[in-house]
Amino acid sequence: QFFNGKDWNEDGDPDNGIALHLKVAGQGFFHFMSLSAPYVVLPYPGDPPTQVTQYHNVYWFNPETMEPLINSPGHVRALE
Repeated sequence: QFFNGKDWNEDGDPDNGIALHLKVAGQGFFHFMSLSAPYVVLPYPGDPPTQVTQYHNVYWFNPETMEPLINSPGHVRALE
């Protein structure tokens, strides 16, 4: 309730708040995954839609380079 109804981003509209328990070794990791997946995972546009490429159906790492994707636009958007 504390976070609801306040104009946190100063755009003139009241905002809604959410609280996540991100304690180390807690369940927060799984909540982050469920909140970020819609922003991060892009289905393959062809057939089959589950095909994994460098840009499609990946979450944590680029499968070709194993580069972490935590700084990808989807993960960053989820963290905002």
